[in-house]
Amino acid sequence: MGVPSDMIRRVGPIMHRLLPKHIAEACTEPLDAQAVLLLTAWSSDASARSRQRDIVRQRLGPAMASTVSRLSAPMESLKDALRLPWSR
Repeated sequence: MGVPSDMIRRVGPIMHRLLPKHIAEACTEPLDAQAVLLLTAWSSDASARSRQRDIVRQRLGPAMASTVSRLSAPMESLKDALRLPWSR
């Protein structure tokens, strides 16, 4: 792992404050935090999201699939600046 740059040290806390409270709280639970990370790269295309859900269920199991489903609506409302750049 690399050492965080000064920019990441400055921007990270700002971005964290911009997250909706529900999402920020989810990031404190290991399973929820993994789902949040997956969802930051979720496709905006409905067909692709359906395939992504299937992959999560098959490879990561029903608990992760359920967590992803529970957090998907709040994550979809995130501003693009808080998502990974390739997800839109």
